[in-house]
Amino acid sequence: MATKKDNIRFFVEGETEIALLKALGILGVKQKVNLWENDVQKILRKLKPNTTIYIVYDTDRITQYQRFLDNLKKLQYDKNITKIYLLQQTKNLEDELSTACSKSKAQLQKAFKAQDDKELKSRLCECSPENLLQKLNKLSLQTDKLWQGEQLPELLAWQKHRVNFTDLERI
Repeated sequence: MATKKDNIRFFVEGETEIALLKALGILGVKQKVNLWENDVQKILRKLKPNTTIYIVYDTDRITQYQRFLDNLKKLQYDKNITKIYLLQQTKNLEDELSTACSKSKAQLQKAFKAQDDKELKSRLCECSPENLLQKLNKLSLQTDKLWQGEQLPELLAWQKHRVNFTDLERI
């Protein structure tokens, strides 16, 4: 029997987004899927009926708008998907956390003993969910600031699907 968690899916671009969602206690299955670069067709076959999809996506290295838009349309018209929500990051996860903590990226790197963004991502993933949340709270994480960035003009037609942290179900 499928649980409510099984019917909520998060498509994220990287392991750091998965780590953050787990630390924040967000309900749902987290899956690494980059809709800018990969066709979503193979994934559709594995979805259960009445699935809600949340897409967390970066805006720093946008390469293929048309593929992203085509993937959104495929998700929108899939028989097993009831809702699609978009969580747009401010450039990338590091910038998103910088905004939500009101800290510079250098301050984030220092707090996680990282020399650069790549090492910061690695350090974020090394933390247990509890430890990561504790560290982010020490940095004054304001979850209501997550995923609040300005809508990409190319995605204005999808504006009604935009959500932020306060809209997510927690465990």
